[in-house]
Amino acid sequence: FSLKMKKTVLPIIILSAFLFTACQPTTTTPTSQTPTQAPTEEKKAEVLGATTGFLMGGTANADSVEDVNSVDRAVDGKDDTFWNSSSTKFPHWWKYDLGEGITKTAREIYIYSSSNQLRNWKLQGSNNDTEWVDVLTRSESEGAGPVTVELENETGYRYYRVFFTSSYLQRYNNIFEIRLFE
Repeated sequence: FSLKMKKTVLPIIILSAFLFTACQPTTTTPTSQTPTQAPTEEKKAEVLGATTGFLMGGTANADSVEDVNSVDRAVDGKDDTFWNSSSTKFPHWWKYDLGEGITKTAREIYIYSSSNQLRNWKLQGSNNDTEWVDVLTRSESEGAGPVTVELENETGYRYYRVFFTSSYLQRYNNIFEIRLFE
């Protein structure tokens, strides 16, 4: 290249690179909702990767945990982490305490599990962590992946629990993500 050609070609290359970068589509990452915001229909439709619903600011617990798959992973907004029960005798359960003085009425559940783990399970509610009311009972396999079910529930509860009595594969259950909506 001659010096004259370099002076002409270099600005064209720089301008082309700038235009190529500027014309690329951009993506935005959804933000987390605060517990006081009601989820929009758009937020309800999002499948993975965003924390929505009212299971925020409370405490998760379970009957058991396998390895590093802790209880908080079921509500961390990530589809690549999960709670896993130990491989002990059924039943297994995962529970969420909204906190003292807080009750919410669950009208929809979104639950994501894997490998046919959602078989013979219930969503239960309680206000004293002792007496449980069945909000939803499922006895068929949901299969792997996310499941959304509208609930016929008019009662607000402080505690919500997913109670498993069996699974298709082994003696354990998992929840990749769970969300409850008012």
